[in-house]
Amino acid sequence: MASEEKGQMKEGETYPLILLYEPILPGHMSIYVTVLNIIQCIALAFILNEFNLIITGQKEFVWILPLRSAIALLIILVIWHSYVTESFYLWPIGWADTIIPFFIGIAECMVVFFVKPDAQKNNITFGFFVLFISFVQILGAMAYYNALYKRNNKETQKLYRSVYSMVPNFSENLLKILNDFDSKNIIVLLVCALVSFVFACLAVQYKSFLEIVFFLIFITEIIIWKAMLDLPRFLRKDKQVGPYFSEKEAVR
Repeated sequence: MASEEKGQMKEGETYPLILLYEPILPGHMSIYVTVLNIIQCIALAFILNEFNLIITGQKEFVWILPLRSAIALLIILVIWHSYVTESFYLWPIGWADTIIPFFIGIAECMVVFFVKPDAQKNNITFGFFVLFISFVQILGAMAYYNALYKRNNKETQKLYRSVYSMVPNFSENLLKILNDFDSKNIIVLLVCALVSFVFACLAVQYKSFLEIVFFLIFITEIIIWKAMLDLPRFLRKDKQVGPYFSEKEAVR
């Protein structure tokens, strides 16, 4: 039997699943995701252009290119997935919510600019490639810090209580789990940024095996990060919030 204590899901307290999958601010989310799509498509177009130049014979194929391209593409996919899934739980948008995604987009494009290897300057291209990846990761940490700050804002908390007024325990626990989620993402991304920065420094004494080592470490980081901190899974695993997503009946 479910606990009746404060913060616990009460017996008989359920919520229509269709409403749980509705974004907090549908209009804000629609605009936000649309702009984000444009930014991501620009970065993706730069990657495709590099392969187009190789296919048409304007550039020579180098084995380093697929490794760097895979990393750049993965960055684009992860950022898009994170913003789309996490924008369901937004807040009134401010200037930070505008500036950070655009700077992430700029950093992404800079990563892509250094995807192309140069036999004479691989130490430079690899160094800047990894350095801008660390910038993306730092900006990602800033985005999560902004989310943490905004969700602790009284206006946002009032908004969440209003949206989920039929299940006050859900809104209370949702904000707690989102704060925990944001805090953990900040730590993970800062650690990843530090690793990337170390590789950027190692580029001074460039060796081609660094490309492979960084590729393997980066892929491992992404797999572990998203296995631990994918928001939909994170919510469903939570003891307080998860049960609401398994209920099918309307609130009594």
